[in-house]
Amino acid sequence: MLIAVCCITLNVILVSGNRMEHVMFDLFLDQVHQTPADMFKQPGEEAKITCIHTISTFDRILWYKQTNIQLQLLGYMVGDSEFPEKTGEEETVKIEGNANKDKNCTLTIEGLKLNSSAVYFCAARLHSATYCRGTLRTTNHPGYVHPGLNTSNYSDSCVGPVAVFKLKNMDIIKHCLLILLLWITGEIYPQHYSL
Repeated sequence: MLIAVCCITLNVILVSGNRMEHVMFDLFLDQVHQTPADMFKQPGEEAKITCIHTISTFDRILWYKQTNIQLQLLGYMVGDSEFPEKTGEEETVKIEGNANKDKNCTLTIEGLKLNSSAVYFCAARLHSATYCRGTLRTTNHPGYVHPGLNTSNYSDSCVGPVAVFKLKNMDIIKHCLLILLLWITGEIYPQHYSL
């Protein structure tokens, strides 16, 4: 099975930034959206990240947090039922909304800490692999402004079920390859949840 994935980097002080798309065939181009793309927050504040898809057969949205090369499932939503995971972190994670087509599914992280900085992925399930990426940085310097991502386009193809990449930054390529590797090996799925 294939997954459509969006992500956001949580590093706390929020700023809108770039997003990148990863397309499986041209059928699912631009059908999974995550906003905002980048965000910067102060410690103690909350961050809200919204995911929406336009794929009629999809009814599941999963949320992941990536720090370094480790992925952590934060929880998922099936239809309008939320299933948050116990994260063991000090901040509180809430998943609200609806995972069906054209509905908003929102991940809220309350009580942000400096260690909340990470890449956050929204994944919609079945036959797509569309990725969005954003950045949320936690900093003690309220005047800090994120320089943004490189906006030059990059295209590539790979072996296996995913055919085309449309990328905006070499760093994003590394994240996509990691996600593809985890997806192909089956390690991206939570143990108790079969797709």
